[in-house]
Order: sequence, then structure tokens, then C-alpha cells
Amino acid sequence: PTLPPTLPPTLPPTQQPTLPPPGSCSSEKACRYYVDAYERYTCDLHGVDSVITSITGTHMTPLHTDQDVTRVYFTSSDLIRIPALLFTKFPNLKYLTVANCSLDVIDDQTFGGQCGPNLMHLDMSFNGVKGVSSSAFQGCSSLESIDFTGNELDYLDIQFVQALPKLKRIYFNRPDDMNLT
Repeated sequence: PTLPPTLPPTLPPTQQPTLPPPGSCSSEKACRYYVDAYERYTCDLHGVDSVITSITGTHMTPLHTDQDVTRVYFTSSDLIRIPALLFTKFPNLKYLTVANCSLDVIDDQTFGGQCGPNLMHLDMSFNGVKGVSSSAFQGCSSLESIDFTGNELDYLDIQFVQALPKLKRIYFNRPDDMNLT
């Protein structure tokens, strides 16, 4: 049998390998690594359970490492907290999407007591979030945008903004999204 050709050391975005089927690694809590449309190296953790003690997965090429991951995407999961190991495993994480999961309150424990210093964009859409405490985003000082679209916010302590000096935009369900610039 003929072996497939080996991948070159770097691939242009137009020649990225095809993705494995969605959910193919979710039971092992393994990342499905890929480069998204914005050329961000992404770890997709679709359909994981509420407790993650380790994140595994095979990188796209031997040249890719956890340090290259700038986006993590949780969707359709039973998360009640963001795994504390997330920001140590992926130290250059800039984009975090936690959409369609089980988060209903965002407080000082949501990020496991820590938030990555490079996290700039946080998408918390469609989780059924009902409340956000004043200490919800402590340590997330690089956040520029937060998306709460599709949630059921009953309580929002807007004082959380004081801990976010770079925050420019908060998205809600309505046209009255907050532009902070």
C-alpha cells in the first residue's frame, strides 16, 4: 500500500488538513485541533462533561504545541465552571468561547480562581446565564469584549467592569449593547 505524503513543516491556510468528524474526541476530553477561518489555532472541546481534569489531543503537525493555541471552543457541554487548567495548558489563549453549556451564574469561581492574562475575547452566549457578580472577571484584565447574547440575565452587577480596564464592548440580546469606548 502507498503511504500518504508527510505534511510540510508549515502549511498555508488554504492547504490545512481536513477536520475530523465533529465530536470525535469529546468523550476523551481531547481537543480537536484546527486553524479557524481567522487563522487562529483552535482547540475544540465539543460535548464534554462538567469536570475536566486533563485536556489531551494530537496537534495538527509536530510543530504545533499547546503554546500555539489562541482559541478554545466549548460548545454543547455540561460545564458549570471553566477548567482551572485551561490557562496553564494554553498560556497564549486570547479567545474563549463557552457557548450552549450549563453555566447559569458567573462569579469569582467560574474561572477556577484564575483567568489567563492574555484572554481578550470571551463568548458566553446561549448558556442560560441568569446572574453576573461584581467579582466575576477578577484577573481577566486583558478582556476587550464579552458576549452574553442569548442568556437570561436577571442580575448584572455592572461593577465587574471596574476590574476590566481594556473592556470595550459587552453584547447582550438587545440593540442596547454596551459600547464602553
